[in-house]
Amino acid sequence: LVPGDNSVYMGELRVGDASNDNLVDIDDFAVLKEHFATADAAADFNQDGIVDIDDFGWLKENFGQAGDVILNTATLPQVLSQRVLASEKGTVQTCPTSN
Repeated sequence: LVPGDNSVYMGELRVGDASNDNLVDIDDFAVLKEHFATADAAADFNQDGIVDIDDFGWLKENFGQAGDVILNTATLPQVLSQRVLASEKGTVQTCPTSN
């Protein structure tokens, strides 16, 4: 880091990931269900002060999607091998990348 503003790209995060595991899935639905009709920020995806049907809509829209994977030299071989296996099964979805 250098003096002044420093920015770090953390990747795209999906709205609806209440469990913070970088994937919108049934675990996030469980968090939303637990906090429905409260002001809990963990599941208030649109930040309007109440967990309601609008927040469910965001979860539904992104269900099954993951945020960007930030690669480093330690994780790159593992991620690539998972991609190759998924590609052979026909389950790879292409994500935009940033430089």
